[in-house]
Amino acid sequence: MRLRTARLDDVPALARLERDCFGDQAWSEAVVQAELADVPGIRYVVIAAEGDSLVGYGVLTVASETADIQRVAVAAGCRRRGTGRRLLAELLHEASRRGCSTVLLELAADNVAARALYAAAGLSTVTARQDYYGPGRDAVVMSRSLDGGTAGSE
Repeated sequence: MRLRTARLDDVPALARLERDCFGDQAWSEAVVQAELADVPGIRYVVIAAEGDSLVGYGVLTVASETADIQRVAVAAGCRRRGTGRRLLAELLHEASRRGCSTVLLELAADNVAARALYAAAGLSTVTARQDYYGPGRDAVVMSRSLDGGTAGSE
């Protein structure tokens, strides 16, 4: 598996994986394209590929000294093989490289696997958002300080 920066010609594959991973909460193909076309200094989209197949991706947004991890998604058949961990480490490294001191993310409270992945990378739960994804579908917000460029060492 290799990581690389996403390109506009990746949009259809990214949108398919987005739908597969996030269902009714998925970004549309137009939103995926807008994320890639946005100001390069603000957005960073990295993909994980095996051969010609896209197996995962991550999206980072940088605002001043805070980075927001918008997405970490891995194809169902490729989970539990370190792909998510590598994508997350790359996003943390990029946030540190861009001078961010803090990284934030939100995710579904019932996404136990993702919460464990993020906790293993040093993120801690800072708050919960009741009914964030609709009635009975809560979110949690996790955060981590980035210091001295150690973010990519996970």
